[in-house]
Amino acid sequence: MEEARQIILFTVENDPYAVPVEALISIEKWSEPRKIPKVPTYIRGTAHIRGELMPVVDARQLFCDEPMEMTSNVRLLVLEGADHPIALLVEEAKELITVKTTDIKDPHVNQFGAASYWQGMIQIEEELVMLVDVEKLFDSLHNWDEVKSFLQGEAV
Repeated sequence: MEEARQIILFTVENDPYAVPVEALISIEKWSEPRKIPKVPTYIRGTAHIRGELMPVVDARQLFCDEPMEMTSNVRLLVLEGADHPIALLVEEAKELITVKTTDIKDPHVNQFGAASYWQGMIQIEEELVMLVDVEKLFDSLHNWDEVKSFLQGEAV
């Protein structure tokens, strides 16, 4: 019997991406975060979600170097990390689907200097979906230790 994996589909610049469902805490509606001074541009600020402060990371800014355009479909994917959750700002959270692990293919892009957080690529109908490795995404965030320190200091 083939192993299966559940993923959450989302879009950034109308391109499909996914995260493993086991990394997802919740999907939230957009609310304006508090700005944090002197952090990378992909960090929109901090938000208070379900009783916890967490950074809001703009997926479009991170993946495409352009800020997210705010629409009524914009959502926050609250993702669990080893140290602290983050809220990933996405254009739209689409659906939960199950894929066979054998259908997750190596995109062979890391040798070209691509971000290390691409876990694989999945063909779903006519689309190629990039699967994000959430732990590697967290590890790739510049100044992540400073952001965590800021959040811990603000929570006191």
